Amino acid sequence: MKDWFFDEAFSAACPRFHDRGWEVVSLPDDFHQSLVKGYHEAFFKRRSAVPEGPDKRAVVNTLGLPTLSLNDDPAFDGVRDNPWLLAEMERFAGCPLVPSRRYGPRVATRGAVLVPHRDKPQTHLLGASITVACDTDEPWLMVLENPDGRRDEVDLLPGQALLFEAVRMRHARPTPMKGKFYAGIFVHYLPADPGRLSPEFHELARRFEGAV
Repeated sequence: MKDWFFDEAFSAACPRFHDRGWEVVSLPDDFHQSLVKGYHEAFFKRRSAVPEGPDKRAVVNTLGLPTLSLNDDPAFDGVRDNPWLLAEMERFAGCPLVPSRRYGPRVATRGAVLVPHRDKPQTHLLGASITVACDTDEPWLMVLENPDGRRDEVDLLPGQALLFEAVRMRHARPTPMKGKFYAGIFVHYLPADPGRLSPEFHELARRFEGAV
């Protein structure tokens, strides 16, 4: 199995979309509240949360507790194509984009760690990581590593989204989460024009097409 997790080649082949590589924005209140409502109804009323499968390798739990997923609940079907989020991502990237994937809400529990990784190059070139809700004892910081060596730490609050270059920048939450839970949704994008990506990038993506 080809492993894309720590691959440096994609980072080097990625175009640069944003000067810093990341930005935090606040969701419109009605958008955020719709996510919170959907989360509470899915988790507490429909009880549709299920443990993440072994194919989900990004989050591990140092205490052996499960990481839960609400990915299949219909309450979140429209998040990927939300027009406000797409417009913000296009402003961030400086070019037209197409939404490619949505995952979550993922519900991490006490002791969870997001391992250092870069996202799938075929579909996850640009990402929006949205904090839906959380109950933590201290900030569960996202650490972003730029290829130029800069390292940034981001405290992402409920109702905020981290827009970032998800393949070019290695990212992690390396400190075990302290608290009850953290619920986040992740939406991924690609340039509408494939010509924005170099032939080298396309060749790498073709070779890694079978990555999990």
